[in-house]
Amino acid sequence: MGSSIYPVPLSGIQETLVDAKGDLIVGSAADTPARLAVGSNDQILVADSSTSTGLKWAAQAGGGKVLQVVSASYSTATSGTTSYVDSGLTASITPTLATSKILVFANVCLESARSTTTNVAVNVQLRRGLTTIANYDSRQWNFIEGMPSGSKSIATVSTLTYMDSPATTSSTTYLIRGQGPETTSSFTFQKDSGPSSIVLMEIGA
Repeated sequence: MGSSIYPVPLSGIQETLVDAKGDLIVGSAADTPARLAVGSNDQILVADSSTSTGLKWAAQAGGGKVLQVVSASYSTATSGTTSYVDSGLTASITPTLATSKILVFANVCLESARSTTTNVAVNVQLRRGLTTIANYDSRQWNFIEGMPSGSKSIATVSTLTYMDSPATTSSTTYLIRGQGPETTSSFTFQKDSGPSSIVLMEIGA
């Protein structure tokens, strides 16, 4: 009996799947190769089941490491009385990892006044989007309890620090607003164009 030779079908990954230096070939499903494009310098490969390949490139996270810093300033005067108003000071950051903390520093230029010569005060809120994450009353803002004779206002630059856990990788906005707690009180952020500033630091978990 004669023998027959049957061609063996060729199989393999096509060269055209790779487009650039550093590309990786990964599995996107059973028996399904896919291309993962090279990441940026110093990024590391991280498992992520939400991506089509189950992998993604991300900034290296380390406990207590600063992963990024965002800052902003604002110098337009904004006034209010007994209702909360935005100071105009705001900054946004997009966390690299959902486990990161955001450390917020702010220097707030603020003047408070009253129509009488008694105490002056202002309440301040730190907000993440529409959510208030910290409240600061007048006792935490360097305001004195009793005004000098004949005085009706006091100005200060006060600092707040807050460690937040937004648990997201979406753009996150932080802002500051204020309220005069007394019916005879008023206040002004950035009086006479005095600048307020804010710094957001992403801290790796």
